[in-house]
Amino acid sequence: MNRRAAVAVAILTTLVVLPGVTGYQAPGAGAKAPTGVARTLWGDPDLQGIWTNMQEARTPFERPAELANRGITNPRDQQVLREQLAQDNTPEARQKYEAQIDEAGGRGTGAGPVHWYESLESRRSRLWSVVDPPDGRIPPMTPEAQKRAAERAAARRDVGTDEPRPGGWVEDLSTMVRCTTRGMPGVYIPGAYNNNFQIVQTPGYVAISYEWMHETRVIPLDRRPTLPDQILQWLGSSRAHWERNTLVYTTDHLKEAYLTRTGVPKSSSATVTTRVHRYGNVLTFIFIINDPLYLTEPYIRESSWVFDPNQVIPPFPCEISPDGTLIPAGKVPSFLPGKNDILHDFATEYGIPSESALGGAETMYPEYIKKMKTMKVAPRTTTEHYKRIQ
Repeated sequence: MNRRAAVAVAILTTLVVLPGVTGYQAPGAGAKAPTGVARTLWGDPDLQGIWTNMQEARTPFERPAELANRGITNPRDQQVLREQLAQDNTPEARQKYEAQIDEAGGRGTGAGPVHWYESLESRRSRLWSVVDPPDGRIPPMTPEAQKRAAERAAARRDVGTDEPRPGGWVEDLSTMVRCTTRGMPGVYIPGAYNNNFQIVQTPGYVAISYEWMHETRVIPLDRRPTLPDQILQWLGSSRAHWERNTLVYTTDHLKEAYLTRTGVPKSSSATVTTRVHRYGNVLTFIFIINDPLYLTEPYIRESSWVFDPNQVIPPFPCEISPDGTLIPAGKVPSFLPGKNDILHDFATEYGIPSESALGGAETMYPEYIKKMKTMKVAPRTTTEHYKRIQ
């Protein structure tokens, strides 16, 4: 771990981030960049404001095989970035990407109008995200992780991503479907839209709010004791401190999950150490992910957030709407409280209590499973809302 930490520090202290070098115009480019180190009234480095990592929405998590075969080792290779951007934004590539969105449950299934998909225009600022190991790939899984992944794949064979196993309960559904959380470190990985964040600071705390799911992490700076071992959370428990002008916080007590985009399992023994440094209108993040149970060694991922003073983070109305719904293309579901019939249909489709389909924080805890078994369950049926597309 010491070698990996040293690499992260070296990356952070030598990296100069220049928005616009690949043709990407930063949303906040017109705003005056701070000179020197901006500070709060109480003297901490000032990270406050609204930020976006939209420019990385279509960036591969690991180094693509085709770039490895070409011998490309620098994820910020400017010539290759220009080539990739030109390829991404051809009419043919745009049409192919829109088709992928449709297939994944996008415009054609009523998941929102096309302007929701902010990633339609490729604006990459890097070629891949994993910067260590040097090959740009997540380290091999341990035998324990391989066994866990195989067991999960076998248990969910012939079962859709967003549906429970036959006879299963709400814990079979992803936290995304339950409108609950994207988890950690998934919350930092950009998606097709809603890639905006707001940072607020007070003496002794840093709070980070995420547009997607409207989650807020309140991170104390006083190095207070961590949580008891038996308490695990989707976003974990974080403690922070300043190393000169760099915010450093370590997150542990994470629930077991899967790393977004990779399918690699993450154990409850995993920790994520995050280093955040401000360069003018850009925040550079270095994530050191260490999972001694499931990964043979740690790995380091790099990301950048761009200051966007003109951005407004709207409410996040999350409605259950699985793949294959018959909502007309371009229509955004909108219901008065208690009038969303999709929630009832969702429950009868999957044989779960209607109340549990509402989602919310309570459904994340194991005790809720016992409560669900006392609730009335309607006969399981196939509804018009959830007629599958073959």
